[in-house]
Amino acid sequence: YNFYILIFGNYLYYFEKLKNEGIKGIDVIKIKDKKPQNIVKKSIYYLFKRNKNYYRETLKILKNKKYDVVHSFKEYDSGPFLKAAKKAGINKRIIHTTVIHDQTLGLINNKNKKLSLKYANVFVGVTELACRFAFPNKPFKVIHFNYDERKFNREVELKINDDQLFLTQVATFSSNKNQLFSIEIMRHLKELHSNTKLKLIGKETEFGYQRKILDAINRYNLKHEVELFDGKNGVGNNLEYTSYCLLTSLKEGASLVVVEAQACGITTFVSSTVSKEMNVGGIKYLDLEKGPKYWAEEIYAFFKQNGNKRSKYDLSSFSKTSFSKAIDALYKN
Repeated sequence: YNFYILIFGNYLYYFEKLKNEGIKGIDVIKIKDKKPQNIVKKSIYYLFKRNKNYYRETLKILKNKKYDVVHSFKEYDSGPFLKAAKKAGINKRIIHTTVIHDQTLGLINNKNKKLSLKYANVFVGVTELACRFAFPNKPFKVIHFNYDERKFNREVELKINDDQLFLTQVATFSSNKNQLFSIEIMRHLKELHSNTKLKLIGKETEFGYQRKILDAINRYNLKHEVELFDGKNGVGNNLEYTSYCLLTSLKEGASLVVVEAQACGITTFVSSTVSKEMNVGGIKYLDLEKGPKYWAEEIYAFFKQNGNKRSKYDLSSFSKTSFSKAIDALYKN
């Protein structure tokens, strides 16, 4: 295969990431995308001009070279690319969903959603839940994402002693990821087991939320129990110092984090919003409605019974081999 990644502007993050993975046959096609700064002009641009610009520029590219597939991961922003692909005679036009969106999309996103669903003819998602949400009344195919088996496996050491109950939560700092709830869990867990810590790994995606996290830590006197780590460097060696992982999201169609944790043999306590397809045996589902005290009691009860013991789970459905075969079949069939 030869892959061409369409980039509007100069955001090369994903291209560099793929190159670093050693993937061959990838090139970049750049398109200028000058968004107005004025709020009124910006609204007009997004409502009336952006899609026309994307369609026009993409069509030029698709007419210059023979392509077999257009594969878009932009969910409800895919319309212009897929419309151009149809105009250029490309028979396989894939829209791929990886998240669960808010049900209230707003005027612009609703308009874009209709366009995307109209011009796509292959519908793919990372879980059945994500597909049902994104593609109502459309036939779809589920292809699980894959994890890095070199970094996340049973060889990851456990470097804490039997009395230490250390939790790790990897997620962007935002209301949806719900770290404030996790801090409330720690407030109760500290009363049950003094040798307890929580590591929050991520970066702020909702302005002011990290400040709320820090304020909660101070309010409950958890400065020694809760640590924040910058997520730009990934998880690092934190899983070596982890009893269990935690995911308290309000919405979570799929989660790579819980797959990585299970690959290391780590049990993960998650909210009931996480897709059951992520569970290969190492996930404990808890309802947010039951409150942080209930979560703390359940985690402590599990710790008393199982300690820091790690287990072995079958992650073959999330392997790179499985993913490659599924993508290969998707493009060929």
